[in-house]
Amino acid sequence: MQCPFCMEQIIDGAQVCRFCGRDQPAVTEEKRGRSRRRRWTFILIFAVLLAVVIFIFLADQGQQHIAMCESAATMARGFTVDQCMKLIHDSGFDVAKVAIFGPQN
Repeated sequence: MQCPFCMEQIIDGAQVCRFCGRDQPAVTEEKRGRSRRRRWTFILIFAVLLAVVIFIFLADQGQQHIAMCESAATMARGFTVDQCMKLIHDSGFDVAKVAIFGPQN
């Protein structure tokens, strides 16, 4: 909590500011409730946005994997798309890329 007079940080629920000595205005339960709701709203919005970013990132990775596997299958590298996707799942994207296309300079 911040003192509205001197702007120093003070303990939540303090009745007097330890820095400027002024009495603090009473905080009603309604104001506390609004503050809690606002905090939870912010947390919820942040969590939803984070989930959307993670989903977009993972979807983009999946598209990269599929594109590489389709390319490998089209180039007759001896891999089907399913085999390629299994290799990516089991070994990781970078290992699968080297196994399919060889080391890149």
